[in-house]
Amino acid sequence: SIAARLAPAAEVPPLADRLAGMPAPQVLIGGYGRVGHTIAVLLKSSGVDFVAFDTDPKRVQQGQVDGHFVLYGDIADPELLMAARAEQASLAIVTVDAHAVALQAVAALRQHCPRVPVIARARDLEASAALINAGAIHAFPEAIESSLRLGATALRMLQIPTVDIDQMLQDIRDWDYQPVIEPPTKKDGR
Repeated sequence: SIAARLAPAAEVPPLADRLAGMPAPQVLIGGYGRVGHTIAVLLKSSGVDFVAFDTDPKRVQQGQVDGHFVLYGDIADPELLMAARAEQASLAIVTVDAHAVALQAVAALRQHCPRVPVIARARDLEASAALINAGAIHAFPEAIESSLRLGATALRMLQIPTVDIDQMLQDIRDWDYQPVIEPPTKKDGR
């Protein structure tokens, strides 16, 4: 039944109680899917304190099984941001896949903790631009970034110096990916 599936979330102590007495996290992560999990692993491996929030109880449970501090909640919720002491964080990372939800999260973070920088995941360049307009400092378009990683690995395997590869990638990012954006195709089939 639906009630049975929702019951575990209802039995969890209120968010404010779960966060009470804990130091403010250095990083807030909005979303604990594949990208949020990866970020959590990197942060934990680097000794960085974080708390991740997700609205999917299964992801929250998986995060806890993974040994990460993952709580049920929407990072766009002002009460959650207050309870998490978001204004004291050094960084907020929005990793949710749904573009509208990501936009809401970035806007809420900008409104409730304007001094905290926000970086975000974006599906594509259009989503990246919208997230930056909403207040994200960086919004990384997944398809292009994975292409850059693949290309960089190929260049390393071909013995191109790492410093040259890193500079090339930084130049592409500094130019908002323009050097690698495909031109529109012509309608004549070419």
